[in-house]
Amino acid sequence: MATKHSTGRQAYTRLVMNLEPFSSSRAPTEGQQPANPALVLPRRSIDLVLELPVGSEEGNYKVSLSSADKSLWSALITARLSDQKLSLETNVDFSNIPAGRYLLRVESETGTQISAPVLLGDRPTAQSKSGRSGISGTLLDIALLGRNWFASSRHSAASEHSGDAEKLLLEADHFAWLGNSAAAGPLYVRAEALFRERGNARGEIHARVGRIRASAESMPFLQVSSMLEEQLENPVVQSDPRLKLFCLMAKGYTDLDVDPSSARKEWEEARSV
Repeated sequence: MATKHSTGRQAYTRLVMNLEPFSSSRAPTEGQQPANPALVLPRRSIDLVLELPVGSEEGNYKVSLSSADKSLWSALITARLSDQKLSLETNVDFSNIPAGRYLLRVESETGTQISAPVLLGDRPTAQSKSGRSGISGTLLDIALLGRNWFASSRHSAASEHSGDAEKLLLEADHFAWLGNSAAAGPLYVRAEALFRERGNARGEIHARVGRIRASAESMPFLQVSSMLEEQLENPVVQSDPRLKLFCLMAKGYTDLDVDPSSARKEWEEARSV
C-alpha cells in the first residue's frame, strides 16, 4: 500500500516494485519487445522500493534509468531486508524527466544484472482541466473503496508457480494496486488457469479481468476496453456485486484513455454497487 512521508519540504510517496519477473536471462534490452508489461512510475517524488529476486545477494547495487544508452538518473543503493525481502530503497524525483518509455537497470558488484522496461508518466489530478477532471472525485472514492476490498488483506508472497489460487489472486491484486503490472500479470495468469481447472467461475473471471488489465500497456486500449466489456456482461459478474465492482474499476481506468464519458458512467455505476 502506498504511503506518504516528507523530507523537509519534499513529500515522497512510497512505491514498491517487485523485480522477480525480470530476473531471468529473458529480461529485455532496449529495442526488444518486453516479455512482461512495463513497470509504471510516476513523474513525481517517490520513495522507491525495489524488491530483489529470490537468491539475490546483499551489498551495493547501481540502479539507473536510461534511454538509448543515455543514463538519465542513477544511484548507488545498499540492499537491506524489508518485510523479509531483500530490497533497494531510495528517494527519487522523476519530475524533471520527460514522460515516455525507459529502461531500469539494476547491477550488483558481483555481476548480477536486471533490466526492466519502465513507463514514466503523469497521472491526472483533481485540478486537471482535461476531460478526466470531472470524474476525479468519483474515481478516488471508488479506488479507495476497492483498495480496502481487494488489497488490504495481503497474505504471504506467492510465486507464479504456486498451486494456491486464492493466495495467487490476493498477491496479484496487491501488486496491481501498487501499479506493478509486471509482477501482477503472471500471477493472474496462473490463478486463472487454476480456477478454470477447479470450475470456480468467479475466481477465473476475477483473475482474467486482472490479467487483461495488467496487459493494458502491451495492446491497444480499445481492445482492452472491449475485452473487459465482454467480462462485465457475464451473468456471473452481474450477480456478484464484489466482482462487478472489480470489473467496473478495471474498465473505468482503461476508458480514461479511450472515452472519458464512458469512464464516467462506469465509475458512477461502481459507486452505486
